[in-house]
Amino acid sequence: MRLDDFDYSDVLYALNELRQDFIYEKIPKEKIPSILEMSLEVGQKNGMKYRHTDIKEAIKNANINVLFSDKSGTFFKTRYRAQMELSDKKRQIIIYRPSIKEFLDLVHKQQINVLSENEIIRIHLAHEFFHFIEVDTDQKVNELVGNIKYREGLFSHHSTILKTSEIGAHMFAKTALGLSTFPTYYDFQYLIGKGMMTNQSFDEYLHDLDDELKHIMNIQHVLN
Repeated sequence: MRLDDFDYSDVLYALNELRQDFIYEKIPKEKIPSILEMSLEVGQKNGMKYRHTDIKEAIKNANINVLFSDKSGTFFKTRYRAQMELSDKKRQIIIYRPSIKEFLDLVHKQQINVLSENEIIRIHLAHEFFHFIEVDTDQKVNELVGNIKYREGLFSHHSTILKTSEIGAHMFAKTALGLSTFPTYYDFQYLIGKGMMTNQSFDEYLHDLDDELKHIMNIQHVLN
């Protein structure tokens, strides 16, 4: 697939996710389109396999337990809505109900009333399920994308791009559940509802993302 085959908004939100990786500034700009393309494609192809399957049933069939917790989901000042636990003895997805409720209340505050609590939970279940699929199939997106080599001073380093797995998980959830938008959109609505962002700053940020993506695509076009 080509990057042009994906919804443009999906590519923008994928770039947003990629920008949060700790080595983003080390990634050669001309490689970014192929990185986004592969991350989105892996998520979409896996998601297509579950388009007509209840995601909760798929998780059950994969021998994954789902635990609903009344704990806040806060660890080291970060609040999680869902979390996977994977070991030799445990395959589990934890859904933190208080965190889900807060998320839903703030999203609805933005008059985004199309999502029910069950739908929000399904999105988070699908996201975490994708990470199990990565492990079970030995096809982790960050490893498929490969290492980025870079220098800091006199030393050479190489690292995978962990955020590519998050891009894949978001695209998986969108595809498997037939969502109309990339799930990250709702994260931004949550931030607006929480007062950490305004509608204007959100629009401006998307505009900046758009400019950056066009610049990156132009670099790739010139080099090709």
